Amino acid sequence: MSEPITLAGYSATKDLVAQCVVRGGKSVYIVSLPIDLVPVHLAIPDPSKPIDLNRAVSKSHAESFGRYWLNAPDSWTVPPLLVDTAQSLPFTADYTVENGPKLGRVQIPNYSNQMLRTLDGQHRILGWALIRDRLLQEENQQISFLLEAKKSGTALERQIIEQKLHEVRRNLKRMHTEQVTLEIITGVSDFEHKTFFVTIADNAQGINTSERTRLDEVNMTSRVAKMLADNLPLLNGRVEERKASAGKRSKDLLSLANLRDITRHVCFGIQGKVTLIREQQVSDDTAYELSKHFFEGLMTAIPSLTEIANGTQPPEKLKEDSLLGSVTILRCLAGSYNNLAVTSDKNNNLKWNNPGHEKFVVMAKETAKKMKITRSAQGRSINPVWEATHCFNAGEVAPRSRAQDLRNLSTLFTFWAESGTAFSPKKLP
Repeated sequence: MSEPITLAGYSATKDLVAQCVVRGGKSVYIVSLPIDLVPVHLAIPDPSKPIDLNRAVSKSHAESFGRYWLNAPDSWTVPPLLVDTAQSLPFTADYTVENGPKLGRVQIPNYSNQMLRTLDGQHRILGWALIRDRLLQEENQQISFLLEAKKSGTALERQIIEQKLHEVRRNLKRMHTEQVTLEIITGVSDFEHKTFFVTIADNAQGINTSERTRLDEVNMTSRVAKMLADNLPLLNGRVEERKASAGKRSKDLLSLANLRDITRHVCFGIQGKVTLIREQQVSDDTAYELSKHFFEGLMTAIPSLTEIANGTQPPEKLKEDSLLGSVTILRCLAGSYNNLAVTSDKNNNLKWNNPGHEKFVVMAKETAKKMKITRSAQGRSINPVWEATHCFNAGEVAPRSRAQDLRNLSTLFTFWAESGTAFSPKKLP
């Protein structure tokens, strides 16, 4: 009689190829997990129910990561997911490396999502879970559409549905074949889990916004900011690439992060955050030309900027003597430029508007006449017309930079350009 067939699918555990290392006196198992099993074996964070042992999760941040993975099939990368558990895990060592890890198989239960606690990677886990759910729903929907189309649809309708179904299944296959590294620390108490989490957060050095822009090749506005810094005479050699801002005494006019903000405002206005999808709808060349027109308009209106470009005036003097040294002023001017000189058609294509550009130049020239910062025994002060805008705090020589204040000052610049009279109205109604 032949041996009975055992169906592995009914097993209560999974054996995973693993490295076992000792870290801080605890056994740590390093495994590779298919992405579609991440939401199965790890707890899926719920943004509406923060847990005591971890930080609250942002659904929008998780969705953003999910889109990143989905849209970068040939170039995505992530660090390992880091989890821990109070329990121990059965491990069979098949090979031992002298002074190195043990190589073998670790056994995890099918209910591991109830025992593994996330230390690092909550947003990645939720992002993949949301993408997986979306793809499975789309697969079912397209299958249903295809069944109906086979009954009463045309050959073209069936072809379109089949193409969509193929794309969905291609991404589901990616989730099954692409893998992420998972590190499991065992024998960790609740107190130690909290301590580990805080230690990771305290010792992680964040990347500042200029460094992020310098290294970023995904976002259009980052790429264009670097193009502007390399090619415009006003900016070449005068953009801080490593720090988030250019200090008052810096030889740089502004930082790369500031330049990206200005580029974004010129192209899309000053209203809130711009999605990656919206950025992808605008070509680098279009965004570069619009931003170049903005800086050229400023130089036409303000002789001191031409002097900086020619090397006859240092940026430090502008930052000391004029409101134009304030990045917030430049951002608001960029938002106004979008209102005046940039139009968008029904397909979201951006176009340059020369009459609006000319209005902007006239406004910039007139407002610049009252941007001088004066010095006295009482300190530095600005022309009272700026305080009348209600966009400045009393006694300060730069406008407030909260989102509402950026919008208000940008709108005032636009009103003044449209009316042809600077500082009329003095403030928003």
